[in-house]
Amino acid sequence: MEQLRNAIKSGEKTIKETSSRHAAREWAKVKRAAQLLAGNIAVVKLKDVLVEWKAKTQSVMMTWPNYSGGTHYLGETQGETSDIPAADH
Repeated sequence: MEQLRNAIKSGEKTIKETSSRHAAREWAKVKRAAQLLAGNIAVVKLKDVLVEWKAKTQSVMMTWPNYSGGTHYLGETQGETSDIPAADH
């Protein structure tokens, strides 16, 4: 969680320096997803954290079941995807 907080803090500065309304709206979605993760992670679903348009509509993850947070759907090691369960959690 500390890495996530640091990323949000760093990104906040960058977003404040940009004048793009679109970027600010997308950043608000990212921050909302981060707030969800900081709470009860078990109630956060995969689709809750796919916030960017391409992630929601064109990524491989959009076709995955709507896994619950904390279920290790990526495997025990970071990024391991060879054993992704097919059941919806």
